[in-house]
Amino acid sequence: MLCLTAAHLSLLIAISAQAPAEDAFTISGRVTMPDGSPAGSASVTVVANWPNVPVESPVSIRCDRNGQFHGLTSRFGFTTIIHAVSTGGSYQSELIVFDFMARRVAGKPFLIRLKPARNIRVTVTSEGKPVTDCEVVINRLPGSRSRTDRRGVTDVRFPQNCTSKSVVAFHPKHGIGAWLRKDEPNSVPATTEIQLAKPGPHRFRVLDQRDEPVANFDIKPAIRIEEHWAHTGSVPAAHIRTGETGTAEASWMPMNYRFIDATAASTRWQIDERSSTGNTTVLRVRKKHSFLGMVRFPDGKPRAGVLVVAVSVGPASSGDHAQARTNEKGVFQLHLAPDHAYVLGVRDQEWASDIRAGVMLRSKGDSVEYAKRGTILTARLATQVTVKVVNAHGNPMATAWVNIGLTHEVDWIDIMGKERHSTNSIRHWLLTDTKGVGSFGTLPGKLQIRATKHGWSREQEVVVNANEPLTVTIKKSQPGPAE
Repeated sequence: MLCLTAAHLSLLIAISAQAPAEDAFTISGRVTMPDGSPAGSASVTVVANWPNVPVESPVSIRCDRNGQFHGLTSRFGFTTIIHAVSTGGSYQSELIVFDFMARRVAGKPFLIRLKPARNIRVTVTSEGKPVTDCEVVINRLPGSRSRTDRRGVTDVRFPQNCTSKSVVAFHPKHGIGAWLRKDEPNSVPATTEIQLAKPGPHRFRVLDQRDEPVANFDIKPAIRIEEHWAHTGSVPAAHIRTGETGTAEASWMPMNYRFIDATAASTRWQIDERSSTGNTTVLRVRKKHSFLGMVRFPDGKPRAGVLVVAVSVGPASSGDHAQARTNEKGVFQLHLAPDHAYVLGVRDQEWASDIRAGVMLRSKGDSVEYAKRGTILTARLATQVTVKVVNAHGNPMATAWVNIGLTHEVDWIDIMGKERHSTNSIRHWLLTDTKGVGSFGTLPGKLQIRATKHGWSREQEVVVNANEPLTVTIKKSQPGPAE
């Protein structure tokens, strides 16, 4: 790893003190009705996920009478959802901007065309009785929020291009429940029922790596109830915060849960281990610390908004995903978990970089972490890869998920001084367009590319050579029922 000299580090610290380590993107655009006319007074909501749950409150704006909006800001996370809704909610649209695309996409006005939403009438019950004033929301789509009436009924509207598959119902007294949409085309019924799981008190206990309690730790739990997951990322009322003793109690948690995946609501903490037994969940966490760096470009000119990603293998069972963007000086500030072994590099449509690998930050003694190192990443133009996904008849498959991973080998020494070897990868996600196509930039090397849609999945390994653009076609072998 190319570490910074004392002079370089002092320069970085000075630059970091003068300017934000990362600026938000400001976006603008226009929302139209299906016929192209302005969607006056439509609302636009943006929520950034880091990487799997929102850790910042959604931001919303209302369009003017011409359907235009300006000045909507977001940091654009691992995935960022832009949700546009007409007055009354009958017409909607969802856009997903992936992290490596944000720098280019956010610089151009968005054109969002609404389409008729798919309506579901949801009835929420608890022990066979309707639940009044129950919050109902499509997971990861906060612009879909509604509340049940005295009959326990509300309408939930799915955008036609909605990628979320679950609806979550939450009541602080009666508990939580979820409905899961089938993974097949046009699988939105006219009506459905969500039965809240019988609630009971549940205690969360949060300890750091020294077994000390952690106060004011925010948790966004996801609970497996029978065959469904109920995610609370889009339900602020269900979020949990520990007190001075590092514990918190939630009276609404399901008594007969199957699994609990407690997620940190902050990018400043890493959860290494989770364990749930009976009415208690224990989280073992470690605080992340600042790690400064700089990206150098071939022409010597810094570029703002270039994404830097770090993925780790931890001392325990869970790894970390951290990311940051360069500021106008080319400086980035990641927050990394001490004693985790990371692979770190630039991930951008236009730029790639050398990869740094190893334990970036270590614990000092048994109590105090230190963060006095940094790194310089050398950027170069990325090699462009285009992925085309087609069905068994050769027709394009729109909105297919494509996952891309460039694998790296990491040799490192853990906190106990033991030599370890692991394989890790920095991954991309994207969705194919109406032509079944998606593209990205990458380093040379072996790529694993997996395409999936409606339960079908296929993986293909390809080799990318420097400065040789590559087109990959992934074909579904058997036709589906709608093909």
